[in-house]
Amino acid sequence: MPSLALALDPEEAQRQFLRRLPQLAGGHGVVHLRKIRVTRYKPGRRCMIEYDVEVERPDTPLEVVTLIGKVRVRRFGKSGYRLLSALWDAGFRLDSQDGISVPKPIGTVSKFQMWLQRKVPGRPATDLLAAPAGVALARKIAEAACKLHRAGVSAERRHTMADELNILKTRLPAVAPPGSLWGRRIARLLDAADRLGAATPEATTCGIHRDFYADQVIVDDGRLFLVDFDLYCEGDPALDIGNFLGHVTEQSLRTLGDPEALADREHAMEERFVELSGVAPAAVRAYATLTLVRHVYLSTLFAERRPFTQSLIELCEARLGVTRHVGFAGSKPTSFKKASVADWSVGDAHRRPRIALYSHDTQGLGHIRRNLLVARALCARGEAPVILLLSGVREAAAFSMPPGVDCVTLPSLGKGVDGRYFPRSLDVPMADLIKVRSSGITAVLRSFDADVLVVDKVPKGVFDELLPGLRALRARGRARIVLGLREILDDAEAV
Repeated sequence: MPSLALALDPEEAQRQFLRRLPQLAGGHGVVHLRKIRVTRYKPGRRCMIEYDVEVERPDTPLEVVTLIGKVRVRRFGKSGYRLLSALWDAGFRLDSQDGISVPKPIGTVSKFQMWLQRKVPGRPATDLLAAPAGVALARKIAEAACKLHRAGVSAERRHTMADELNILKTRLPAVAPPGSLWGRRIARLLDAADRLGAATPEATTCGIHRDFYADQVIVDDGRLFLVDFDLYCEGDPALDIGNFLGHVTEQSLRTLGDPEALADREHAMEERFVELSGVAPAAVRAYATLTLVRHVYLSTLFAERRPFTQSLIELCEARLGVTRHVGFAGSKPTSFKKASVADWSVGDAHRRPRIALYSHDTQGLGHIRRNLLVARALCARGEAPVILLLSGVREAAAFSMPPGVDCVTLPSLGKGVDGRYFPRSLDVPMADLIKVRSSGITAVLRSFDADVLVVDKVPKGVFDELLPGLRALRARGRARIVLGLREILDDAEAV
C-alpha cells in the first residue's frame, strides 16, 4: 500500500484537500486539516483514516467535520465512492423520510488511492440492542436491510451459498489439527453445514451488504446509518439478516453468558424481515447458523474471544444436530429424582443453606455455564440458598448472577488442542499455579462453610487441586459432596 505514507502526511493531505473536496466545501470554500489518525489497519489489505478538518465558507460559520478515508490494496477508491453515491441517490440521504441513511460521500483522492465519506454521529447498534428499546431497534434494522435490498443498486460481484460454505471449509480446519478431538468435531460441523446449505431454499438475488452486523449500523436519535459496504455484492437477502442474527447470538454468549439472552430481539428482527421481504424463515435461520459456525474460527483470532471457542462449538453442534461423539446419536437424558435444598442442609436449621459449586474450567465456558444454570434453578425453587461459584475461567465473574449468588475466580489455565494444560496468563510453572489454585479453593471452602459442594465433572479437581479442600470438608464431618456429570464427556471411553 505505497499510497498510505502520502495519505498520512499532513502537508500532502492539506494540498489534496484544498483541490478535491467540492462536495464538502462548495465552489468557494476552503478546507483546513487539523488532525489525522488511523482508526483501523490490516497490513497489506486495507486502512481506515480519520481526518478532522475545518470548513470555511463565505458568510457561513466555521464548520468542524470528521472525514473517513478508506484505502484498500489494489483498489483506487473510485468503486467505493460510486457505490456509496449510488446508495445516497437511491433514497439513503440524510433527510430520508424513513430515517434510514448512509454516510454522505465526499470524493476521491487519486494520489492516495482513497475515497472519502463524512463520519456520521451516533452509537453502534452493538451498544444498544441489549437496552430496553432493543426490540424496537431490531425491527427497525430489519426495515433498513429490506430498504437496502430494494434499492436496486447494482453490484460488481456475486456471492452464493457455495461461496459461504467454501469460507467455512477454508477457515475452520485451522482451529485444530484434523486428528484431534476438536478437529473431529470441526469435521462433523463442516459436513452438517454442507447438508444445511444444500437444504436451504433459494431466493431471488439482489444487492446485499454481506457483512451486516450490529457494528455496521450507527444509531443517532432514531436515525439509522448503514456503513461499510466493502463486501457489497449480489446475493441472497437472507444472508444479511442471518449474518446479523448469528452475530447477536455470539454477542449474547460472549457478553451476557447466555446465547438466548437477546432471543426476543432476534425473533423481532427475523419476523419483521420475513414480513417485509417474503424470504423463507428457514433461509434466514440457515445463514444464522452458518454465521455461528464461522464464529468458531473467528473466536480463535482474538485473545479475549478464545475462552468462548468451545462454547461456540457446542452451540453449533446443538443447532446442527451434531453429536460430539459418533455412536451417541440415540442417547437420552437420564432422569434424576429432584431433591430439596433443605434436604442438603445439614448445619444450623436457622441458617440458609450454603452451596459451593466448583468447575475447574480452562478457556471454554461450558462448565461454569452449567453450574450457573444449576445455581439459577436452585434459587428459582424459593428456598433461598446462598451459593458461591468457584471457577477457573476469569470471564465467569462477568456473568449476570442471581440474587444470593456470587463467584470466585481462580488463576486461569489454558488447554491446547492436544489436551495439555498450561498457565493461561501467569508466567509460573504449572506446579506452582496448581498450588496457588488449590490453596485458594481450600481457603474459600473453609471460610464459606459450605453445607454442600457440587463438583463439576472432575471429582478431585484438575491435577487433584480439590483434594485439600475435600479433606478439610471431611474433617468437619457434615458437608455433602455431589459430583455433577453431563451425559457425554470429552473422552467417550471415560463413561
